[in-house]
Amino acid sequence: SMFDQKRSGTNEKSRLSVQAALKMAGMTTASQNSLVINPENSFLLQKWDLITMISLVFVAFVAPVQIAILETKANALFMVSSCIDLIFLIDIFVNFCIMYQRKTNFGFVWEHCQSRIALRYLK
Repeated sequence: SMFDQKRSGTNEKSRLSVQAALKMAGMTTASQNSLVINPENSFLLQKWDLITMISLVFVAFVAPVQIAILETKANALFMVSSCIDLIFLIDIFVNFCIMYQRKTNFGFVWEHCQSRIALRYLK
């Protein structure tokens, strides 16, 4: 019977490929060579966030004193401040690679398209 054919999967015309089903749901799969980071399971991103938080605390306390009181010269504090600036510059580029959740008709999915991530970050 036709029911048995559909149930057993012998009627190939009625079956969707995974790619087609994902496309219908407004989703796609990530390409193998993409440089996107899933924030839910990235151990390195957690460590990077810790580094940026420590950098922010350093800037919050040291930068006002450095600007208002201290003379500008190339010393250890200047080198540390330059490294902190480099951390913030790298963080800008890291944010262009972090996935975000996008709403679809079937719930939320992680956006992995780098161009969409970049456009959202620039908004």
